[in-house]
Amino acid sequence: MPLDEGRAVSFVEEYRKYLQFQSTLEILPNPPEGYLMPPTDLLGGLDEIQVKAAIGFYSNQYDFDTAISDLLKSAYDGHLAIRLCSLHYFGLEIDMPLVSISSNGTALPQVYAYNDALQLQNESSVSPIISINGEDVMGYLLSVGYGSQDWDAMLVCHSKVETR
Repeated sequence: MPLDEGRAVSFVEEYRKYLQFQSTLEILPNPPEGYLMPPTDLLGGLDEIQVKAAIGFYSNQYDFDTAISDLLKSAYDGHLAIRLCSLHYFGLEIDMPLVSISSNGTALPQVYAYNDALQLQNESSVSPIISINGEDVMGYLLSVGYGSQDWDAMLVCHSKVETR
């Protein structure tokens, strides 16, 4: 789908009004000590997207919508989302949900395939996932930013999962 730059710029301006209601908007660029996710500036990111749309940086609607979606994912807030037309109708999903489990409730969680995690009660030989597509599992989950609230809430479906 081609991108109508004028409408894209207007859309960002209108969406900015909606985003003003995000309760974490002011702390996300400089989060408190101990916050596990990287900082993000949602309004600054919208400004950048708007400028890029105005100068014709995005070659199509999908690229524009992806930029907005990626920006919102950078907040790691599962309640902050938008359904954009080009992303809503196209997608790929592999049915392998992941879960994270702490061994004792206070230790950092490890990531498991959901079906493997079900076996943890009966077997101790089930291995956690250590990498996805060749990247450290925690680094990968952080990089894809599926919008969950924190590390132990991240669920993602993907291929090429490696275990120990």
